[in-house]
Amino acid sequence: MSNTNTIEVDKVGEKNRLRRIREQVTAYARRGTSLTGQPAQDLFSEVQSITGATGGRLPSVFLAGFPKCGSTSLAVLLDQIPELALPFIKETGYFNKFPDAELSVLASFYPDTDKPLTCELTPGAFLWGGMGLQRLAELSDRFETLRFIFIMRNPADRAVSHFFSPARMKRRREYLSTEHFEELEQASFRNELLSEKDAILDWVAGLGKKVDSAPMPQIKTTMIWASLYGLHELRLRIFLESHGINFSFLKLEVTDLINADTQARVLEKIVAFLDLPPRQLSALPKTVRSNVSSGYNKTAFCKIAQPIIEDVEKALIQYI
Repeated sequence: MSNTNTIEVDKVGEKNRLRRIREQVTAYARRGTSLTGQPAQDLFSEVQSITGATGGRLPSVFLAGFPKCGSTSLAVLLDQIPELALPFIKETGYFNKFPDAELSVLASFYPDTDKPLTCELTPGAFLWGGMGLQRLAELSDRFETLRFIFIMRNPADRAVSHFFSPARMKRRREYLSTEHFEELEQASFRNELLSEKDAILDWVAGLGKKVDSAPMPQIKTTMIWASLYGLHELRLRIFLESHGINFSFLKLEVTDLINADTQARVLEKIVAFLDLPPRQLSALPKTVRSNVSSGYNKTAFCKIAQPIIEDVEKALIQYI
């Protein structure tokens, strides 16, 4: 049985209202407008009216994973831990979408509870560079240690999964009968990867400096960028150390999250990582499953992605 961390706001309409608020903040970012002062207070008040939260909770545990790496499955697993409070919606977007928003806005997404730990679940929250990383420094003043849970996945595999989004999968069914469709689709994948590669390398060349806390490049897709696990982990580690922030990392494999035989062991690792007492946790929900795309030659697409991602990694490592 779940400990219902998120049951307080379980109505679809209320969750959709929270998501719309998050998108309003994204619009602020696109306009280059800082969300502070009265606009931030107005937004906080609206979120509070939905959740009933007083804004007293802030996270010290973070999902440092990436999109398409099992973050939804991990959220379901984390909901089995009674001492861990989760946000009302899985992705608050605070670290990568709320430009200059005050901490009270982040806190308004968490329930009022006496649970000792609070976890931020937005995947890719620290992919976007300066803004998310700098906010960790703010939070470090409030906690003795910040804890980060990484979900690792084969980079090429993740890039392919990113390419075959649900929207693309829906569209491709309309064109499957097209002559040479598979060759055209693979060519499109390769071209998108090469375009992103060029954008990343142009960005880093233009910086002319280390990229430990620089904002990420402006790129249309993040098939490569969100697959550079080792570099992002190293960048985060360097930032935390340079700012004197106490931290600890836990690395998990995405295959362990979606495999029923290993989920219990993953939970045991997480409980130990959080310094919580061991316990017998309830049976896991059947909703934890792999969201695997199908209907294409995955091996062929991975072979296209692997050398391109490796080239970017080799080019970037000297700047970190």
